[in-house]
Amino acid sequence: INVTPKTDQSAQDDFDSSEFLSAVAMGQEAMSVQLSFTHAMALVEVRADRVSPVPGFRKGDFSVTLPDVYPEVDFNLSTQNPNIDWSTVRGDVKMYPVETTNGSFVYRALVPAQQKAPGVMFGFEQYSASLPTLAEINMVYKNDAAVEMKGGDAAVWAITLDYGLNKTHKYKVGDVY
Repeated sequence: INVTPKTDQSAQDDFDSSEFLSAVAMGQEAMSVQLSFTHAMALVEVRADRVSPVPGFRKGDFSVTLPDVYPEVDFNLSTQNPNIDWSTVRGDVKMYPVETTNGSFVYRALVPAQQKAPGVMFGFEQYSASLPTLAEINMVYKNDAAVEMKGGDAAVWAITLDYGLNKTHKYKVGDVY
């Protein structure tokens, strides 16, 4: 079965519909079927925190994109094995913002299990005029080594924004800003 998550997962419905669960029931007859579901997609999560005096973010203030990922997978239901066509053109996924209790956000995307080569891990940009003091933020975060994104597992990064942002600095995943 071909599974293609949404490339724009910025709305909850699009994020939710990008998940794919599978289960196998072998050798069960004349009884209730017991299923144990597994997640086929990898969850990528970016925790964007803030420090005082940066004001709390509002939904729509920022956009986070996971670039250059394989967008689809053929999933073998009988073996539970994913198969990515490596000749497929990679694309970008716009991540889903989830508000936290302290005015920060967690951005999430569901993608087929894959290894992401070194390079740009995700892009973070302001696209709202509601934060004029952080105007024109357009940063990319890079990974120096390949990143394994496993089905049923989460790959998590955290960044902290403050007023000391240097827009010309080449930020790396894991840096504190």
